[in-house]
Amino acid sequence: MNFVRLTVFKEVVRQGSLTRAAKHLTYTTSAVSQHISALERELGAVLLERLPRGVRLTEPGRALLDHVERILDEYHAAKGTLEAIAAASGGRLRLGSFPTADATLVARAVARFRRSFPAVDLTLHRVDLAEAAHRLVTGELDISLVYLFDGQDHRQLTGLELGHLLDDPLHVILPVGHRLAGAGPISLADLAEENWIQGTRQNPVDEVLPEVCAQAGFLPRVVLRTDDQMSVQGLVAAGVGVGLVSSLAVPVLRADLVARPVAEPGLTGRIHTAQPLGLTRLRSANIMRELLVEAARSTFRPDVPPRVPLPAHRC
Repeated sequence: MNFVRLTVFKEVVRQGSLTRAAKHLTYTTSAVSQHISALERELGAVLLERLPRGVRLTEPGRALLDHVERILDEYHAAKGTLEAIAAASGGRLRLGSFPTADATLVARAVARFRRSFPAVDLTLHRVDLAEAAHRLVTGELDISLVYLFDGQDHRQLTGLELGHLLDDPLHVILPVGHRLAGAGPISLADLAEENWIQGTRQNPVDEVLPEVCAQAGFLPRVVLRTDDQMSVQGLVAAGVGVGLVSSLAVPVLRADLVARPVAEPGLTGRIHTAQPLGLTRLRSANIMRELLVEAARSTFRPDVPPRVPLPAHRC
């Protein structure tokens, strides 16, 4: 159905005249008449009775008018919603992430986004790699952070576009009184006799750590698994074992722990943004991506002021 014709019809009825409606709509009277005639042909009914001075609704015209009011109201409401989404000033944005990034990269990016676009319904979803890939492809997420290692199976990321944010060298965390708690990189071979605390088997580190440790001449003795980063820190501090943390977590480490970089290569993860390929993306998702890029840059160079300009429009 042609919404322009419905709008013209509504205005003609309101004005009671083709000429007055044309003047209000800044159309010619002929154009208004053509719209009304086309609408009547489309619906197969005479809607207006032409009088010497003005017009009068017919019975079909009166029946249509009730529907036109509702149709146009719904149309303009929907149009406003879509325009708001396109302008990143309304609608929703669904962002996937993981715990370490939530407290650092995501927190910084979300803070800037919320200040500029408070009308956007922003939700944060905690997802692992497989879930992020699935939910992006099915449209359940608009953008997500993903964590990858070189050599990891990336086939599940088919259909996604990745944008590199930063490299993340993992650190071993130890109690402050540990024999290896001194400064500088630590060799994994020195940890061969230690108990290890790791994440669940959905954690990408689990795919890589055994291989890297095997190259150092041992297999890690895992005594406990948890994905809760605060639990890992508490368990390490209590002497249950040693663990690995992202470099993002080092600045906020507990005071009774020390973090040492791993000397061997292979335990550096890469954090990316991921978005679906071949789809019209929300402008708000693209803005969030740029804010995440800026947050990643400033995380390691906090002395450099932000460079990402935000759109001037605010809600």
